[in-house]
Amino acid sequence: MFRRFYYSVKTKAIPAKNQNVYYKILSHLKEYGKISNIHGVHYLTDHRTKAEKIFWAILLLLSFLGCIFLIIQIWKKYEESPIVITFAPKDTEIYEIPFPAITVCPESKWSETKFNYSDFFYIMANQEVVSEKEIQIANSLYILCNAFMVKDNIFASNAKFIGSEFFDTIDELKPEFEADCLFMGQDASCSFVEIMTDQGLCYTYNLLDRKEMFREKVVHYKNWQLTHFSNFDEYYGYPSNVGLDAYPKRALMSGADNAFEIFLTPTDNDFICDEVSQGFKVLIHSPLDIPRLEKNYIQIPDGKAIIVAVEPELITTTDRVKAFDADTRGCYLKDEKPLKYFLVYTQSNCFLECVTNFTLNRCGCIDFYMPRENGTQICSGKKQGCVDSAEKEMKSKELERKIRGLKQKQCDCKPSCNILKYNVETSLSDVPDRYKFGNGTTDV
Repeated sequence: MFRRFYYSVKTKAIPAKNQNVYYKILSHLKEYGKISNIHGVHYLTDHRTKAEKIFWAILLLLSFLGCIFLIIQIWKKYEESPIVITFAPKDTEIYEIPFPAITVCPESKWSETKFNYSDFFYIMANQEVVSEKEIQIANSLYILCNAFMVKDNIFASNAKFIGSEFFDTIDELKPEFEADCLFMGQDASCSFVEIMTDQGLCYTYNLLDRKEMFREKVVHYKNWQLTHFSNFDEYYGYPSNVGLDAYPKRALMSGADNAFEIFLTPTDNDFICDEVSQGFKVLIHSPLDIPRLEKNYIQIPDGKAIIVAVEPELITTTDRVKAFDADTRGCYLKDEKPLKYFLVYTQSNCFLECVTNFTLNRCGCIDFYMPRENGTQICSGKKQGCVDSAEKEMKSKELERKIRGLKQKQCDCKPSCNILKYNVETSLSDVPDRYKFGNGTTDV
């Protein structure tokens, strides 16, 4: 007897239409693998063992992932620094850029013959009688004094703010400032104007006029005023039709034989306010910047000659950077960041404005040299501790933001895209006796 067994195999029928698509795709992949220049692809479509195909598949996958990783890194680098900075040095004629501004600050903040601060201090220490006028003068001068022995002001007023009498007192008691100038070996007008800086009353040469530096409603030292206005633009330079009398003044030739020489006569000193240094502080800076000598200066002792070699450096950017925003390019174009107090944007002016605003918010008043609007209070000697700590606090907060990588910044004072700066080198020597006036003079 025979038994028959029937086995049935269940199969899933593939529609003819899908079979055609499947075989077409497989056919195209095999054809691509044969003609492709990508190494290893044809090993996946050839008649090879399963182990070989798995090996090449892993290699191709790793290569693909490696490419994606490199592309991501390149993209991140582009986001962080999309602008490639290239330096193309080009000689610029010396007459195409302005001569630097020169700010001179006598170490003596007032004339000892007009008011002897040392005698007044010791009279007060001995509890002798003085007039209200003398106390008012002493409180004004105290703000300018940096000596440790008068930091604890025993005669200070309880008032938190000072008025216009402070500037009137400084004008009345200012030391005599005498300067003789030579330019290219010939007598020249020094044309120094008075300006109020963080070092008190100073004298500046070749700086922009107050009306061109500040906005209309800004109040600053009244004596800072010129009779001529600027012909120079930080982006376009001097116009072609301007003559030799352009302002800011410019040098026509370089070299020591064409130097600008300043002979400064020493002023009378009151040593109680600064026992360490006597003479002058000098700052070489751009005519567009408000000078701040507590940041950087050249010390010129009495009876010494300082030779300053100035090398201007002009950095310009192409118009193509306009396509990027300020954060991307890392600098500000002209009129891109308007300031509250200043008409001219520079990194230095921006930082001074930021310190002014921070001090006003922190102390309710500002320091005497800061730009202000009508109604803004000026801090008295009682508030000097707050004023001194305000800038340090602001810098600490700014540094903390940078360390933490926060995009929000306290000041956001980027450099200008066009920068004019002056690199200086100095040498010191004694003044020959034939050039000395009175107790001595200084030659720059």
